[in-house]
Amino acid sequence: MLVIYYNSMNHKSGKRLQEVIETHMPKKKIETCQTIEELSERFHRFELGNIKIAVLLIDSIAEINQIYSIKRLSNDIRIIMILPNRSSELTSSCFKLYPRFISYIDDDFKDVGLVLSKMIKISDKSSGFNG
Repeated sequence: MLVIYYNSMNHKSGKRLQEVIETHMPKKKIETCQTIEELSERFHRFELGNIKIAVLLIDSIAEINQIYSIKRLSNDIRIIMILPNRSSELTSSCFKLYPRFISYIDDDFKDVGLVLSKMIKISDKSSGFNG
C-alpha cells in the first residue's frame, strides 16, 4: 500500500504534517507530490491500485478543482484533506472530492495521525496484509 502526500505550499505546517504521516507509515511507502502535474501523473500510473490513501494539503478552490479533474478516474482512494482556512466556500468546495476527513493547516495534526492510522489498518485488513 502507498500513501500519496500532496503539498504544493512551502509552509512549515506541511513539514509537520509530513512528519505525522511518516510516524504512521514507512517512509518508502509515502510518495510526495508538489505539483498538480506530479499528482496527475501519479494517479494515472499503472500501479494505481497500490494507492489507498491520499493526504492533500490544499491551497485554494482552484487547486481543489484541478485535483477533481484528475481524480475522477480513481474514486477508490481515501482522501484526507488539509485546508488553509475555515472559509465556508473552500470547505464546501472540497466535498466534491469526497474526503474521509478534513482538517486545517493551523491544527496540530494529531487527529490526522489517528485517522490515517485507522485507514491504514482497514486497508491492510481488506488486502490481507498481516505484517
